Amino acid sequence: MNLEKEKPQILLEAKKISFSYGEKMVLKNVSFRLKANEIIGIVGESGSGKTSLLKILGGFLSPDKGVVFLDGNSLKNSNEKLILGEEKIKLVNQDFDLMPFISVDENIASENLSQSESARKKMLGEYHRKLQIGNIKNQKAERTSGGQQQRVAMAKALSVKPEVLLLDEPFSNLDFSLKNRIIDLLQTRWKAKGIIVVAHEPTDILKMADRILVMDKGRIIQEGSSQELYHKPKNQYVAELLGPVNVLESIEAQDLGINNEGDKKVYLRPNKLKIVHKNGLKAEVLKSHYYGAYYILECYVKKWDKILKVQAAANKSGKVSLGLKHEI
Repeated sequence: MNLEKEKPQILLEAKKISFSYGEKMVLKNVSFRLKANEIIGIVGESGSGKTSLLKILGGFLSPDKGVVFLDGNSLKNSNEKLILGEEKIKLVNQDFDLMPFISVDENIASENLSQSESARKKMLGEYHRKLQIGNIKNQKAERTSGGQQQRVAMAKALSVKPEVLLLDEPFSNLDFSLKNRIIDLLQTRWKAKGIIVVAHEPTDILKMADRILVMDKGRIIQEGSSQELYHKPKNQYVAELLGPVNVLESIEAQDLGINNEGDKKVYLRPNKLKIVHKNGLKAEVLKSHYYGAYYILECYVKKWDKILKVQAAANKSGKVSLGLKHEI
């Protein structure tokens, strides 16, 4: 009996991908693997190469160098195919790629023409309910809003049950409650064998992704679990991409009782600081922002001539003392 833990299947692999638009290098030697049943989030500033990478993975752009593998088989470059894209990989991009002069339902069902009428009706009914598009099912795609088109494009991609689903800013036009419902569905009922998602809102990525890749200037500069990257970012760029953060110099960290070796900066999230009654770092609350379950206080520390963001359960004003929560 083999008691060794079975290694997870590698579903998709990007190997040493480089790509440029003319003289401009967009991707530089990008490599990573997507495991079966994994959701990878990709974050980075605009222009860091995220969308170009998704288009290469989906078969819509050809890399200058490198190979994409699906289930261990190398995929053809886009310039070697008559029809762009991959049958087992679906990309929902920011252009939505809908046929404007046919109805919403016709768009969704366009890649499932061999389905029986009853199966098609059942499939469409689920997307109508879950994505709230039943009221526009007979409208032409061109007459729907951006948010509606985004949901229709997602339904179209999901309808073929792809092995890999690529999502480029899929939640940008959605309201808060619908967005969270769709994230929950993508993690459960609608989960493809693998999902890669690009999003700018850090809370979406942190909630959804099993693993995060951080891109900067066409390269992957850090990867790891959501928890690892949130609490142990490699640098200030990574830290700020994933949410509010206080950047402390080494001597400032020591003032707060953090044992910091060398001259490395310390990246401290607002929830790692608290208001204390005595023996704290003296500060003054300049602003208070209400987030429903908590407040974020902007506290000016005169000693450092710096503003710290502090998460608090209750609103505060005036002079305060700041300290560390026990877990850092």
